[in-house]
Amino acid sequence: MSSLTHALWGFLAILGAVALPFVTGLVHPEEKVNGLWLAWRVIDLND
Repeated sequence: MSSLTHALWGFLAILGAVALPFVTGLVHPEEKVNGLWLAWRVIDLND
């Protein structure tokens, strides 16, 4: 994969990591989601 593709996937992973806790908080306010950990796993699994 090119570096541009890696950068795009990294950006999408971080965007998802930020958005997921907000959406989960709206649906299930008692649930705590560690979005940064999820983003790191996505980036790590794509390598």
